[in-house]
Amino acid sequence: MSDQKKILFISYDGMTDPLGQSQVIPYLQGLSKAGFSIFLLSCEKKQVYLQHKTAIQELLDAANITWIPLNYTKKPPVVSTLLDIFKLKKAAKKIHREHKLDMVHTRPGVPALIGLWMKKTMGVKFLNDIREFYADSRVEGGMWNTRIPMYVTIYNYFKKKEAEAVALSDGIVCLTYVAESIIKEWAVYKPGVPLAVIPCSADLQLFDPAVIPGAEKDTFKKELNISSDDVVISYLGSIGGWYLTDEMMQFCKILIAKIPAAKLLFISPHRHDDIRLALTGTIRAL
Repeated sequence: MSDQKKILFISYDGMTDPLGQSQVIPYLQGLSKAGFSIFLLSCEKKQVYLQHKTAIQELLDAANITWIPLNYTKKPPVVSTLLDIFKLKKAAKKIHREHKLDMVHTRPGVPALIGLWMKKTMGVKFLNDIREFYADSRVEGGMWNTRIPMYVTIYNYFKKKEAEAVALSDGIVCLTYVAESIIKEWAVYKPGVPLAVIPCSADLQLFDPAVIPGAEKDTFKKELNISSDDVVISYLGSIGGWYLTDEMMQFCKILIAKIPAAKLLFISPHRHDDIRLALTGTIRAL
């Protein structure tokens, strides 16, 4: 164990959230199996954490991943994020003091701020996992309204930190080859720094209908009023921001007009009222 490289992965998404379970944990399980000693620092939302913490803890224990969950602070805006940054820095510093980390691995936004801080103040190697251009995606997704001066300041701050993180990275991961070409054009990028493209992936076994018992399928169909003749279009995941909920509803309107047996099945962990509201608007337009 002592000769294993010790890696801290910082996530602002909770491991009890769907994204943590689908996109973070499987990667870290693979890295742990490959011989790395993984420490996982995450911000957990209270309700889902209480529901799923035992199952997630058992899953991470089985993979020899050390999990340090913190409470996610939601309100008030901006101030809550500053509080979370303080908590993440304090926890990261403690982990490094106790375990002498070899590297910190973060995705963009708040986690990258912590990774950059650890690189600058502690000399920990920094793997900059750029799965999105964070500030731009927040604006494009409607989370930051740049007509409001406060969000202009926040946008400019994160753009500055994004460039600084690229300049000081010991390694960079990005999501697409287009993103790779964009990063390489930045003046702050050092050509000698490793840059790898790693697209998103999914564990398809989790979505294999064959692993669901027939009786369980029948129960779900009965509860959801789905018959064997229905044409079911399923949407799985979050909504809002970049996700085109209204457009999906318009698609359903057209589909139902052509195929009366069609049904849309939304499987989403949150914002159920928003889904119902969008659905109500579509029904009225039918």
